[in-house]
Amino acid sequence: MRLDTAVLVHDAAGRLHADRSVAAVQSEARRRGAEIHHDARVLGVELTGSSVRLRTQGMSVDADAVVVAPGAWAADLLGGLISMPPLRTTQEQPAHFQPWDLQQSWPSFVHHPGAELDTEGIYGLGSDDGVKIGEHGTGPEVHPDTRNSTADPAGVARLVEYARQWLPGVDPQSPAPISCLYTTTVDQDFLIDRSGPITFAAGFSGHGLKFGPAIGELLADLVLGEAEAPPQFRVDRHSAGLGVAS
Repeated sequence: MRLDTAVLVHDAAGRLHADRSVAAVQSEARRRGAEIHHDARVLGVELTGSSVRLRTQGMSVDADAVVVAPGAWAADLLGGLISMPPLRTTQEQPAHFQPWDLQQSWPSFVHHPGAELDTEGIYGLGSDDGVKIGEHGTGPEVHPDTRNSTADPAGVARLVEYARQWLPGVDPQSPAPISCLYTTTVDQDFLIDRSGPITFAAGFSGHGLKFGPAIGELLADLVLGEAEAPPQFRVDRHSAGLGVAS
C-alpha cells in the first residue's frame, strides 16, 4: 500500500508539520485497511524458515515480509539477524526560542561549521512552539531504555549564545529545551536495505522525518522486489568499499 504525499499536513507558513503529518498518514492508512497498534512494544524479530515473526507484548504476527524501522532500538532488534555497522545513539536537547514578532514566518535552515561559526553545526526551523534550534549529534551516547531526558546545561548555553549572536529575531533568554534521540552511522548515511524477508531502515532517528515520503516509497519497492537498495544505503557498503568513514 502506498500513501499519496497529498495527505501530508502543512502549517500556515507552508512548512511540513511533523505531528499533524504523522496523524494524517495514520488516518489515511487506517482508511485503506491498515491496523495500527500504539504502545505495543516490539520484543523480537525472528526468522521462521522463509517467513518472519514479529513478537510484541500482546501478540505475535507471522508474515512473508516485514519492514523494521526501530530507530534507536535497531541494534537490539536486528543485531542478531543482520551484520549491521555500528550505530551511535545520542541524547540531544534542541530548544525553542520565542520570536519577537509572532507573525514572522521562519524558514528552515542549516548552519554548517566554518567561517565565522566556530561551534558545532546548527539546524533550525519555525514551529508552533517558537523557533527551534539544535546541534547535530553532540549529546552523550545513551541507550534508549535508560536515558534520563535531562538537558545538559552546557548544551543549552551554547544554543543561547548562538541565538544571541545569529538570530536577532528571537529572545535569546527564552530557551525551552526538549529531549530527543539521534541515531547515526559512522559516515552519516542511512541504512536502508533488505535481507531475506526483512526490510529495514535505521541510522537516521531524530533527523529523518523530512525524508519520510521518499524513504517510504523506497521501502515499499524493496518489499515488493521492485528495486534494490542504493549502494550508499546498503548495510555492506563499507566492506564493499562504498562510503567514507570519518
